[in-house]
Amino acid sequence: MGEYGLVEAILREAIHEYQKCAGQQTRRGARLFREVHQWFLADDREWDFSFINVCQILDLEPTYIRTGLKIWCERQRKQISEPILG
Repeated sequence: MGEYGLVEAILREAIHEYQKCAGQQTRRGARLFREVHQWFLADDREWDFSFINVCQILDLEPTYIRTGLKIWCERQRKQISEPILG
C-alpha cells in the first residue's frame, strides 16, 4: 500500500507542476514545464517511475490523462488571450 501511495503522489505532483508551470515566462518555469510535459509524453517502459509505468501501477489510461492535460492547457491559453470585459 505504501508503494501505491508513493506512485500516486508522483502523478499528483507531476500534474501540479504541469499546471503551475504552464505558460510561465521565466527560464526556470519554462524549463520545468518542458520537462514535466516531456515526462507525460514519453512512452518509456524501462524506467520504474515513467509516466506509462505510473499509469499501469495505478490502473489509469495514459491517453485519458494526456488528453485531459492538453484540454486544460488549451483552455488556459484561451483564457489568457481573451480580453477581460468589465
